[in-house]
Amino acid sequence: MHHIEILDNDFKRLAFIDNNLEEGIHFSNDKLSTSIEGGIYTLEMTIHKDSPQHKYVKEGNYITFINRQGVRILGTIMNVDETRLTKNIYMEDASINLINKVAHKMDEPEIPQKLEYYLTESLSETGWKLGKNESTKDVKLNFSSHSNLMTRLKEIAEAFEVEFYFETLFTTPGNPDFRIHFVKKRLEGEEGFRLSSDDCIEEIKRKTNIDNIVTKLIVEGKEPEKQTGVSTRPKSTSTIMMYGQGTAKLYDHSKSSGATRLTTTGWNLDEVNRFRMDAQDPPYVTGEYIDNFLKNYYPDSPLIGYGRKIKDYADYFGVAVGAFLGVIAKETTFGRNPCGGRYNFGCIMWTSGSPFGKKYAGDRNWIDPQTIEQSLGAWFKLVRFNYIDSGQVTYKDFLNKYSPSFENNQATFKNIMWGTIKSFGYNVNDTGKKNRYARSSDNPATLKVENKKIAVVDMDVVPGTRATTANPTGNGKTVHDTMIDKLIKWFTDREGKVRYSMNARSGPSSYDCSSAVYSALFYAGFKPNINYLGSTVSLWNDIGSSKLMVEISRSQARRGDIFLSGGRGAASAGANGHTGVFLNNSQIIHCNYRDNGITRTQVEGRAGSPIYCFRLVNRHAQLVNSDGQSSSSNQPSNKIETAVQRCLSRVGKTPYVWGGTSINGWDCSGMVYEAYRYAGFTINHRCTTRTIAAQQSPFYRISAAEARRGDLVIQHSGGHVAVLLGAPSSGAGIVHAATPALGTITQKSITNVNGYYRVRGG
Repeated sequence: MHHIEILDNDFKRLAFIDNNLEEGIHFSNDKLSTSIEGGIYTLEMTIHKDSPQHKYVKEGNYITFINRQGVRILGTIMNVDETRLTKNIYMEDASINLINKVAHKMDEPEIPQKLEYYLTESLSETGWKLGKNESTKDVKLNFSSHSNLMTRLKEIAEAFEVEFYFETLFTTPGNPDFRIHFVKKRLEGEEGFRLSSDDCIEEIKRKTNIDNIVTKLIVEGKEPEKQTGVSTRPKSTSTIMMYGQGTAKLYDHSKSSGATRLTTTGWNLDEVNRFRMDAQDPPYVTGEYIDNFLKNYYPDSPLIGYGRKIKDYADYFGVAVGAFLGVIAKETTFGRNPCGGRYNFGCIMWTSGSPFGKKYAGDRNWIDPQTIEQSLGAWFKLVRFNYIDSGQVTYKDFLNKYSPSFENNQATFKNIMWGTIKSFGYNVNDTGKKNRYARSSDNPATLKVENKKIAVVDMDVVPGTRATTANPTGNGKTVHDTMIDKLIKWFTDREGKVRYSMNARSGPSSYDCSSAVYSALFYAGFKPNINYLGSTVSLWNDIGSSKLMVEISRSQARRGDIFLSGGRGAASAGANGHTGVFLNNSQIIHCNYRDNGITRTQVEGRAGSPIYCFRLVNRHAQLVNSDGQSSSSNQPSNKIETAVQRCLSRVGKTPYVWGGTSINGWDCSGMVYEAYRYAGFTINHRCTTRTIAAQQSPFYRISAAEARRGDLVIQHSGGHVAVLLGAPSSGAGIVHAATPALGTITQKSITNVNGYYRVRGG
């Protein structure tokens, strides 16, 4: 082990750990270990405090060094135990996060295909690409269910008789290129796959130039034999957000129910000048929210129905939705008057390097994207890489470059931008900024961004068995109260009985802070459809009134509330964040490194800082009986809820296609057919409104009083069907494939009802 360096979170070198350097940090008692099962390096060492640079040895910073094989390793300092003269540190290698990504179902092709065919689909939206490929075979493979991506890669490699390993290349500073290489099996040594790990660079955003920091971890040998006699855990589904973004902490709550009409009366120059082009969006700014704004005030905008795409591209490129809307409000009145090309909503001029054709109009050439999605990609990429990443982050700096005052009257831009961000409730005093997931090499002509929720099969990581009954303390307790009891019970049952580990975090004998919280939420029923034990980063995506929890003040914290501490959003990765559950306002229970397991401690000094508090949203207000069963049977099953979520996940995405039955295009009954078959219902015929109304199995008629979330409503003289989002009288509305113009949408009103129907088998 040599060339040891300390790095900060931006991979900037802070100091050297070297006993041969007088000014270096000196060490002893170093112990480097590795696990062939996960390719995980751990390092323990004693740091001597004889150099002032020991201040850089602290939790959350990185250590990089070259091992005896000449491979550079990168790890996170997880713990520092300090004495008067020394610091005893513990470092863990950045684990392979690819293992928690998802590979979609793939139907068997009609003819044998080469390896590239399966890899292109499997690696879609993961950020990884196929690198070296030494396979020459053609194979027919059928993947009938979603799976863990690592499992899928092993299956593909086995079928094509090759091995694989991962590599990250730095073609340009700060823009790593993730590759998976498939090579012929080695003739020497034991058979097995090779792993090259460079996972933490996928999540960490660099601001500094990278100098000789490349992490490769090669592990050779057989994968360990699977244990026998291990109980099989039930299959379940999970929701994973692909481009997670934090949300603004400061915003205008009065705009949460809907954006208001634009007004520029009394616009504030200082506010609009300070607005960040990469500002985090308020939590209520969704695709539906954007569409509703356009429908209400600009009903002829071609962007109606593309609200979800606008949000997806904004999150992928790390640009504020308000920035996009403010610019196109001025340039093309929300797309109604495009420049040159039909879909050039951002008025982007054509250059010789453009991936688009050109169209001459007025006095110049403009880009001519062929689809609305291409137009979105072009605009967001331009703003991210030509402005934000070049230092023009505030709207004032952006505008000075985009439309200098000597060319245009900037006031006409600024007052409309101000009106837009005020309409949507942005508060320029909020300091949160979005992460960037995009790459400068992205081609907007071919780029497809979909920040979708993906249902995946169980990866055998959820510990324990789902309880089927509650355990209330007496009559009159709500389902929500009972779920809080179970949340706490999961922790107390394991108090002092499990250990802490960020490597072996999936239980049943060890967890880290976030995998413990996820497991407890699963056990209690707050996240019944998960199988992926997320992190503090993904917990930040669960905040919002329509999601898992809402933010509260520290003084309001009570039993069953959740805390998150440290960095917000992606900044909480690794050792930079912590989480657990409140037992009361002053005491928490959490899985923590200091106590090497689950313990109850005081909040102060143990929860981390800064601390943020959240309350789990109560979606079960009805009472339960003394035996723990709900007093109301009018609750949808998990299968039905899976079908509902399948429909909701396609809002703003799947177009209306008459006769279509897939997420690429469906009509009203095609949506029902695809979503309920996806959820596991047996539908052996292409259902239509006619077959549903005829109560052809598995459909049967129910009364309006019986109707609940997940049931179907037939409307308009039997010509249309939609899925209920709640009881008809609740105001929850419906989700449906509406028209070719609108596509898949949600809608509050339910009119022209012919009858209500339920899907048997839930």
